[in-house]
Amino acid sequence: MNARDFGAVGDGVYNDTFAMQSFLDALASSGGEGRITAGRYRITSPLTIDADNVQIRGDFASVIYCDGISQALVVGNGITQRSHFLVSDLAIESNAPATAGVMLEFRYVFNGHVERCRLSSPNVGIQIVRGYQFYVSDCSIRGLAPGTGVGIRIDGEGNDHYLRDTRIVGYQEQQPLAGVQILQSGATWLENVGTIFCGNGFAIQPPAGKTVEFLFLSRCS
Repeated sequence: MNARDFGAVGDGVYNDTFAMQSFLDALASSGGEGRITAGRYRITSPLTIDADNVQIRGDFASVIYCDGISQALVVGNGITQRSHFLVSDLAIESNAPATAGVMLEFRYVFNGHVERCRLSSPNVGIQIVRGYQFYVSDCSIRGLAPGTGVGIRIDGEGNDHYLRDTRIVGYQEQQPLAGVQILQSGATWLENVGTIFCGNGFAIQPPAGKTVEFLFLSRCS
């Protein structure tokens, strides 16, 4: 299944929102792998998908261009657990003021994967809420919002988060809030995660009533 089969153009000008959402709706119904081939897909409202056993794959020359919005994709509804979900080899960019919103958000997903993705100019790059066995690897998150930006945020009653081989970069003069922010988690592993110009590189900030039980760091900076 390919996004272009649903009318997506990918020229950076045409509004591909309806076509991309139709593609995701069909993928949610069938499961399996969906491809977003090389192109610049302009969207003007966030995309959503609530399904199990889905793989969304780009080819690293595939760009989701968020025009006037800061949120690209929401996976799950936060109530029903979803499982086995992959997003890989996509670039996501936004021209909206990066003061609010989450570029990639996962709500109550078991065995989720984000691999080899490049996120540019987010407020929050990736947010994982109630994730279980969730993996982020080989990603790049750049241009975080000054003051409020967070590269990766983990929250909710989840467990076993694995962040590996990922770089998060803010602005030297106006640094974001944090590279990685953990508000609530069971066990979280960070391996070879680098934060540059990120204020609090790794912010463990559970509010009242929440806990971070185990945190393992290796070769992080």
